[in-house]
Amino acid sequence: MAPTVLITGASQGSGKATALLFARQGYDVVMVAREPERLAAAAAQVQREGTSAMAIAGDVGDIQQVRAIVQKALDTCGNIDVLVNNAGICLAGAIEQTTSEDWQQLMNTNFWGCVNTIQELLPHFLDRKTGTIVNVGSIGGKMPLPQMTAYCASKYAVTGLTETLRLELAPQGIHDWANQPEDIAKAIWDAVKNQRAEVTVGPAFLASEAYRLFPGLMQWAMEKGKL
Repeated sequence: MAPTVLITGASQGSGKATALLFARQGYDVVMVAREPERLAAAAAQVQREGTSAMAIAGDVGDIQQVRAIVQKALDTCGNIDVLVNNAGICLAGAIEQTTSEDWQQLMNTNFWGCVNTIQELLPHFLDRKTGTIVNVGSIGGKMPLPQMTAYCASKYAVTGLTETLRLELAPQGIHDWANQPEDIAKAIWDAVKNQRAEVTVGPAFLASEAYRLFPGLMQWAMEKGKL
C-alpha cells in the first residue's frame, strides 16, 4: 500500500506543487482547499501522475469542517502518513488599518488551520506510533516585517507551535517539521525524506540568520527602509 499525504492549501501555488512532487514519489495524495473547482482541476493534474488524488473542499479554519475532512480521508485511505499544513494567507498594511476581521481571518487560516488539522490527525498518528507533520512557515515567523504585524503574529505562533510540538511528540514517534523555503515543494520533500527539523533556503535563510545574529541592526535597517 502506498503512503498517503494530506496537504492543505493544495489547489494552487506551493500546495499544488507539493502534491505533484509527492505523487511523483509514489504517494497517494489527499488535497484540501476552499475552492472546489480549482481544487478538482489540481487533483486531476495530480491524478495524471499515476497515483490516487482525492480532493476535499473545506476551510481549515473551521474545526467542524476539518473534522469531516480528516474523517473522510481516513475512511477512504485507511491511513495518513504525512500532514502538510500549507494553507495560508498574507496581508500587508499599517497596523492602524488592520481590522479585527483581518486579524481573525489571518489567525483562523494561518494558525488555527494548523492546530485544527493536527488536533484531528494526532490521535491517528499516536495510535500508529508514526507520522510526520510539516508546518509551512514564513520568514515572517522568524523576524518582524514592516507593515505586516498581523501576518507576522500568525506566523510566529506557527513557529512556536511547531518547535514545542517537536519536543513533545518526538519521543512518541511523531516528527514535526517547520518549513520556510523559497522552493517550498522541494524543501517539504527534503524535510520528510531526510527527517530535517527545519528547512530554510535562499534569501529567507540569509535574512533570518542576519536577524538572529544582529537583531538591532536589522530592525534599524527595516525602520529606515534599507531592506
